[in-house]
Amino acid sequence: MSTNLGYINKGKEILTVLNTNGYQAYFVGGVVRSIILDIPFSEIDIITSANLEQIKKCLKNHETTVIDESKLALFYKSEVFFISTFRKASEKDKKKIKRMHYSESLQEDLISRDFTINAIAMNNGSMLTDALNGYRDLNRKILRAIGKPRQRFKEDPIKILRAIRLISELGFRPDFKTANALSSRAKYLRDLELDYSVLREIKKIFEGKNLKLAIKHIKKAKIYKYIPFFQKPIKRLINRYIDIDFETLAIAGFVANKQIPKVFENFFDNIKEVEQLTNLVVATNKAEFPDLVLYTYGLDACLKVNNANLLLSKRYMRPRKLKAKYAKLPIKGTCDLAFKGEDILVLTNNVSGSFLPMIVEEMAYKVINKELDNDREELKTYAIARLNEILGHKKEYNVFKSIYKE
Repeated sequence: MSTNLGYINKGKEILTVLNTNGYQAYFVGGVVRSIILDIPFSEIDIITSANLEQIKKCLKNHETTVIDESKLALFYKSEVFFISTFRKASEKDKKKIKRMHYSESLQEDLISRDFTINAIAMNNGSMLTDALNGYRDLNRKILRAIGKPRQRFKEDPIKILRAIRLISELGFRPDFKTANALSSRAKYLRDLELDYSVLREIKKIFEGKNLKLAIKHIKKAKIYKYIPFFQKPIKRLINRYIDIDFETLAIAGFVANKQIPKVFENFFDNIKEVEQLTNLVVATNKAEFPDLVLYTYGLDACLKVNNANLLLSKRYMRPRKLKAKYAKLPIKGTCDLAFKGEDILVLTNNVSGSFLPMIVEEMAYKVINKELDNDREELKTYAIARLNEILGHKKEYNVFKSIYKE
């Protein structure tokens, strides 16, 4: 855990500040679970007896952002921490938690959580409070819902996805009651909107190291039936498993539903690139990847598109064959050309312009399409001819005409 040690120590400083001001404060959830299992984690959750105003007062020299009535994000020494007031679940309607009220009791807070392995608290001295035997379940690699699983999943269906996510991340197996509840309560997933919180869980499922195991439980509980946007690709994945990531699943979903919902923009660094791959999936009905497509998009993107084709029950090229085809390309990029942009600059005495990348790309495409060989002299001849066509009639370039005609 050395890579997270600095993050943990800064978190303990926050616990100490809250303790010094008379409040209880603990790490809870994924960070504690990860420390015990000695695996990496990406965020730290803190629970405390202080309310939001008291938290902000104790840490007034640091920026905070309120997330909801019980939780805020604290920006402390270049790190982000999520701090919540102790809580326990109260009045709930049929679909989701209607409201929460907050308790000064740590035990009540832990009992209100989803799974025993997420209900272990740690103080600033690394002492654990384990009211629900979560430590034992961690050692046994068991996922056990707190309380009555059927009731918990019915009240808050997103916990069904969270269970699958933990299976995917940790490789744990659900205990008998939790597994039965996943199957009997999966239908309540249809009441959830495809919003940020739902997509976040699905994304984490497909980022897990044990995705194949998670897919088995998705199949057993028929969970895919109640997530219409991803029903087709996940059903196909059940029938023919391949390792894919969330982006590939999303692309298949976009094609199947003929839309890219705006909420997905929060999950990709460049949604335009994802849109391009989506369009490429639509264009590759016969699982054909011409050389120009392989060159333009690259091997990784084409492998992703190929996998999306499989999820959509379209024709599919075996990855080995696709990789072999890519390996046979005469060039993989303009840097592989025998006559490059810098060589053209020699011809023009270092005079550049928009014509330069255009000619380089033309040469690359002609090499890929086998209209030109990747031969220095042949490419040089082509470049000189193009320079004459583009620049020869312009007075400002007349001084170079003799060079072009060599």
